[in-house]
Amino acid sequence: MKAVCVLIQENLTEDLLSNKIKKVYPPNHKRWNNSFFGYCVPATFALLYLMDTDDLEPVRGEDASGEGHWWLQDVHSKQKYDPT
Repeated sequence: MKAVCVLIQENLTEDLLSNKIKKVYPPNHKRWNNSFFGYCVPATFALLYLMDTDDLEPVRGEDASGEGHWWLQDVHSKQKYDPT
């Protein structure tokens, strides 16, 4: 899982960022200090596709400011896998 996450991270490119994220957060916004900010959707669904299992499900949550975030969760153990 870790190796696949690293490969995904190494292949995240700016064209995968949504127009909404780019519009809402200007280039100088503090969230861009996290090098993987804005990539949770493509990274999470790439991981889901590559792992090819029914044991993982995508989950969405929100932080205190209402910004959404995606990750995978094991349906049995509830362990979280966040490629970003």
